[in-house]
Amino acid sequence: MRARWQLIGDTFDGVRTSEKIVALTFDDGPTREWTGAILATLARERVRATFFLARHERTNVFWDVEADAYGRHADSPARYAAAVVAAVRGGSVVLMHPMCDSGQATRDALPGVILGLRDRGFEFLTVSELMQRQLTR
Repeated sequence: MRARWQLIGDTFDGVRTSEKIVALTFDDGPTREWTGAILATLARERVRATFFLARHERTNVFWDVEADAYGRHADSPARYAAAVVAAVRGGSVVLMHPMCDSGQATRDALPGVILGLRDRGFEFLTVSELMQRQLTR
């Protein structure tokens, strides 16, 4: 699912490419309760990601995979992760909201999302790195 509305400014919603590159993004943070756990998972798995802490003034980043949409219908972290992994294409931006009490399913599925994407051969980039790839194409 792809966000497509924009009132002003430039938008970025990923790169369409055959390269196996993906940007994981986290919104609605940081929080004392959950940021440390998310950072620990990313560090343990050696994954770079993007956290949205404030609105960027020039470019609005959208996504083409909203992980939470899959989590609402998944009955386990493994099914949630598998649905997210199946939706990712080369150059995708994956949006996650793990920073609230209702984000438990996302937090539980994150290791499986990382493992599943890694098993499919994906390289994890930040949004800035993904944008740079678009500019150099």
